Amino acid sequence: GDANVSIVNAAASEFKAKFISDGAVELYYDNTKQFETVSGGVKFTGKIAGDDNQTIDLGTGADLKLYFDGTNSIIDHTSTSGTLYLRGDALRLQTTQSTPENYIVCSEGGGVELYYDNTKKFSTGANGAYTESGVGLRCGSSGPINQELFTVQRNNGQVAYFDQSGTDDHTVLQVRHRGATGSTYRTHIAILDDAADQVGSIKGHGSATQFNTASDYRLKENEVLISDGITRLKT
Repeated sequence: GDANVSIVNAAASEFKAKFISDGAVELYYDNTKQFETVSGGVKFTGKIAGDDNQTIDLGTGADLKLYFDGTNSIIDHTSTSGTLYLRGDALRLQTTQSTPENYIVCSEGGGVELYYDNTKKFSTGANGAYTESGVGLRCGSSGPINQELFTVQRNNGQVAYFDQSGTDDHTVLQVRHRGATGSTYRTHIAILDDAADQVGSIKGHGSATQFNTASDYRLKENEVLISDGITRLKT
């Protein structure tokens, strides 16, 4: 009938199960409720346990599976069933140590941060993407970064191309050395050979630019700085 039903131990001192009319079904362990049905589904207390390779299947065709294969924890989303979304106002991908370390940090309405050994190395911002102070960035094929903060490397073909697509007189490339003040020359651009030896350079100071090549140095004596070098080249 409509009466509630309870299953208890022999001493009638502990519940094993309850069946409530027009309500829940409750399952107990050692007189503690662990599982029950609710109006919107089911509710559990504690944990849901499964052995290796036992899956939690979601979706009509089990399109999403959660399981542990004995070595790895796996979220398996069927490639033909749309997109796997991770949603949250803030997302962090971290290690499982007692003091978790960051891999990736994402903030709603803010940036995305990438970490190495729990130290932020790269982040996005309102005006672009940034590396942290003192952190180098390499584009292209692998190779060492020495003291450079930015390296572009390619084994074959053109390495870099700068294109000012507008028709106004905007500068395409600027090179600045804050130590080039007064009469103190500082190297703005160095030209290296295949052995990484410098064979030429462009230097500047507060009011002049100097073009240097190793070949000219070997072939000339008593070199003197001239002020109209570019004009002479043009004529």
